[in-house]
Amino acid sequence: MEGAEFDLEPRGREPRRLLDGLTDAQRFAVTSTARVNIVRAGAGSGKTRVVTRRIAWLSQTDRVDPRRVLALTFTRAAATELRLRLRRLDLRDDVRAGTFHAIALATLRGRWEATGTSPSTLVTSKSGIVQSVIGRSASRVQVRSIVTEIEWAKARRVSANSYVEAARHQGRQPAVPLDLVATTYAEYEASNRTRRRLDFDDVLTECARLLQNDHAAREAFRWAHRHVFVDEFQDVNPLQFGLLKLMVGDEPDLFVVGDVRQAIYGWNGAEPELLAGLHERYPHAVTHTIERNHRSTDEILRVANTFARNEEPLTGVVGSGTTPAIHAHPDDTAEAAFIAHQLRSVHSGRRRWRDMAVLVRTNAQVPLLVDVLNRHGVPTQSSSATALLEGPEVGDALDQIDDHTARLSDLLPDLETVASSLDADDLWTFVRLGREHVLINPRASLEDFRDELVASGRSADPTADAVDVRTFHAAKGLEWDIVHLAGLESGLVPHHHSDSDASLAEERRLLYVAITRARRSLDVHWAGSRTLGTRTFDRQPSPFLLEFQHATTQAAPEMRQRRNAVAANRVRSEIRREVQPTDSSLRVSLEDWRRSRSRANHVAPETILSDAALDQIVHARPTTREELAELERVGTLRASRFGDELLDVVRENHPKD
Repeated sequence: MEGAEFDLEPRGREPRRLLDGLTDAQRFAVTSTARVNIVRAGAGSGKTRVVTRRIAWLSQTDRVDPRRVLALTFTRAAATELRLRLRRLDLRDDVRAGTFHAIALATLRGRWEATGTSPSTLVTSKSGIVQSVIGRSASRVQVRSIVTEIEWAKARRVSANSYVEAARHQGRQPAVPLDLVATTYAEYEASNRTRRRLDFDDVLTECARLLQNDHAAREAFRWAHRHVFVDEFQDVNPLQFGLLKLMVGDEPDLFVVGDVRQAIYGWNGAEPELLAGLHERYPHAVTHTIERNHRSTDEILRVANTFARNEEPLTGVVGSGTTPAIHAHPDDTAEAAFIAHQLRSVHSGRRRWRDMAVLVRTNAQVPLLVDVLNRHGVPTQSSSATALLEGPEVGDALDQIDDHTARLSDLLPDLETVASSLDADDLWTFVRLGREHVLINPRASLEDFRDELVASGRSADPTADAVDVRTFHAAKGLEWDIVHLAGLESGLVPHHHSDSDASLAEERRLLYVAITRARRSLDVHWAGSRTLGTRTFDRQPSPFLLEFQHATTQAAPEMRQRRNAVAANRVRSEIRREVQPTDSSLRVSLEDWRRSRSRANHVAPETILSDAALDQIVHARPTTREELAELERVGTLRASRFGDELLDVVRENHPKD
């Protein structure tokens, strides 16, 4: 705390109960008399508790009128949870809580009604408009890529005219040329203006413009929302921050809570630096640091702290527990079956299914896990099947099919060909699941399969006693006693698209978020191979596992170290073989070449050459195309296509005597 004043003597006797059970750091944040407070709250430290207790404390001690409190969140679920907690503290529905977009839209609608202005039409999907601008010949993948770039630019307040320069500066590499994105972006904006349409980003922009230019609207907003609270501040992007500054004015009453270690939405424009630099904008603000974790065991926190570089480590109050374990499996099916066995074993000890979760990096990993867990008697719930169907790869392919009532078996070969040409992970997963469904129901239509896929992946009752299977991103804000992290492999964790320092840093934070979901037990898994469609890919353990293993070794007593020695040594040797090959110079050069090639072809790096193929080239050092073709992991086709380029890389890295 910096220069803080605290009021621990409430005006009435009843509000004192609001401080019961709080740590000193939490209590100081709740009772601070400063007008601007910045709370840096680590995972599991009770940040939502602090927000709700402060609102209740200020209200019940007559320091604020709860009807003039605004709590900004980033999801409707978070807003609902906040309101429920406030009701338990006897605040009913007095406090206004909602997302940035919901509050901005309500503000605009109120102004339109007051001035008799005809309301603008809301754009629920940018894709249709972009498609009409760019033409029907453009694929859904290209359209989705342009939409992503428009959203990236708007979140950073980058105009169409400035897009190309900004995108080049940030190393953006969409599936279409930057100039085409800029042109489409400009036409998209012009079309919306002509037809008086607003997309979700425009809602924030228009609300900011209203507060900036309309004195009466600005003063009315600030009077009605005198006390502003912002949860998960690390997720704020420049567009939202600009609006927030206009909301609170030059004499703010502002309370923000965030954790830069959990900033995982860089794709949405979030900039954790906004939280880190907030004190510079409000130099009189009081900063509170809350690092006592009330969720996880010491062993889990030790692992989590490994991935929170340059940040204060979390300290726990739960105490000691079991040491997180690393498990290696021959393939993804064996991995899923092993996890099912582990979950059943814990459940037989009278642990509820709903206290367990399996977390993965991508939606494409979910269907296999759900299928195998279900076949082993483990009930699951997940909405990721819907995400798989709505993904650009699957959606683009399905859009090409006119008759969704046709037999699934007659469509699948074409989809497999498309999946092969695009190297589309989600589409390969869809094809594999489709072939399995045909074995069960040969007469099934495409529509039947889609319905079955969604139904099998989603529980009808969100409170059902079932194991959660979801992505790392979707797990944020949740917690379970037992957590398994599946697919800790190079190319997944970190993801193969993470080819910059910033994106790799975000991958570390994403893993930190996944780890800190676990309360009592954490297991991580990687598989030696994964199957997509009819193709099987060799996999290598994630380079992050070396750090993970080091943290667990430091935490484990001597007996546990010996117990895990075999698995630990295997992981260590496999990782070192990948990240520290015999000739590191050649391996690094080959990876650079592969990365460049994959960008040029808009495919995953392992589609060009697998890690195993790179290892074979490093050890064999071929000098001719024929020698290159003889390598099992390279083969004639790739030797013919990339031979000259690969041989040049080998020659350039010839060892010196």
